[in-house]
Amino acid sequence: MINFLIPLRSKAASKNWEEVSRVFNRTLASVYNQTDPGFRIFVACHDIPSLAKQYDARVEFIQAETPVPTTPHEMMLDKGYKISLMAQRLRLLEGGGIQCW
Repeated sequence: MINFLIPLRSKAASKNWEEVSRVFNRTLASVYNQTDPGFRIFVACHDIPSLAKQYDARVEFIQAETPVPTTPHEMMLDKGYKISLMAQRLRLLEGGGIQCW
């Protein structure tokens, strides 16, 4: 099983939310084009973007309940927090630790 972890920028912190959403949808489509269906996608975000199509349960959104970052430093902290949220969720589902390469 391959797990993709995507920390997504918030709408309020984006200069162009439509572009963020478009690139995100392209990313999802790319992952779903894999030949091996054994994958999951975890997305940590403040705002769930409009999806170009329906996806199955392999996509899971985890909403961050922290203040929206406004400075570059806060944005880096926000990204780290979102990665931590997804790692916690993955550990819960896997029943233990995770390996990173």
